[in-house]
Amino acid sequence: MIRVRPYKDTDADTILSWCKDEKSFYQWTAGVLGNYPITHREFGFVESLMPFTAFDESEI
Repeated sequence: MIRVRPYKDTDADTILSWCKDEKSFYQWTAGVLGNYPITHREFGFVESLMPFTAFDESEI
């Protein structure tokens, strides 16, 4: 079952690993987070957006 929980800073590395190129980065961020590539620190901006993370029994 997929559930949703508040975003944690520790989610950033996993989420950023999904964006292996500029196109996938834009698909995940819709341009809101700036230009590719983005650092973990720059990704911290999402905390101001009231983010949530979807997860199941094994991973986010």
